[in-house]
Amino acid sequence: LGKTYFYVGAVVGEYYQWLDHIYNNQPKIFHLQHEYQFHSAPRLKHLLAGCKARGVKTVVTQHTMNKDAVNQNEIIKEYADLVLVHSEKNKEYANEVLGYGSVLAAPMGMSNLLPAGIPETHALFPGRHKIAFFGFAYYHKGVDIIINAMKDFPDSMFVFFSSKPKQDQVKYYEQCRAILDSKGYVEHKDYIWFDHYVDEKEAIAYMATCDLICLPYKDYGGVGTSAAISTVLQARVPVIT
Repeated sequence: LGKTYFYVGAVVGEYYQWLDHIYNNQPKIFHLQHEYQFHSAPRLKHLLAGCKARGVKTVVTQHTMNKDAVNQNEIIKEYADLVLVHSEKNKEYANEVLGYGSVLAAPMGMSNLLPAGIPETHALFPGRHKIAFFGFAYYHKGVDIIINAMKDFPDSMFVFFSSKPKQDQVKYYEQCRAILDSKGYVEHKDYIWFDHYVDEKEAIAYMATCDLICLPYKDYGGVGTSAAISTVLQARVPVIT
């Protein structure tokens, strides 16, 4: 399609800056990493229609496809020149949802960020059996499932790498912390919660000292691939989903 790429992230505050970049620089390709919760239908249409009007090809990468997001899907169908997904199953679902064949499956990349030797500072609670969770605190990620199962693993330490996403409108993060408190669990005794930014390489090093990683996702209507799993696999410890 061309050699010039523009990538749009999820920071809504930078939306108009990106529009200026597109309109002023006239790239050959506009690449949008689309998440339903990050780009509303009017914003999505403004971006893609503006590109089409200026002859800019658009590539939309879909982390997840959801047939219930009718308005956004119709906009993608009308304006996107190519849709990228990360699995053959998602490609089939995307073609079904969008009703056309301009969908390409490209595997999600995976780095190798596990350090050769894990520093002692990353050995969380030596001697304790540790079960970890990694990912944003969205309701469908199943953090509450882990918390409610903690009673069945009284000798284990639970490690949560999970921050509150800006798009959390149901206060799921607060609910999970409240459940922990209501059950009498004590931080740094029964669990530890990293709710601040941790560099990906650092997080992988921490998770490599755990015994198990659990990602009990719930069915929320979408079909997609998990970036969290591609990260936790780098820790090279068993993962349960």
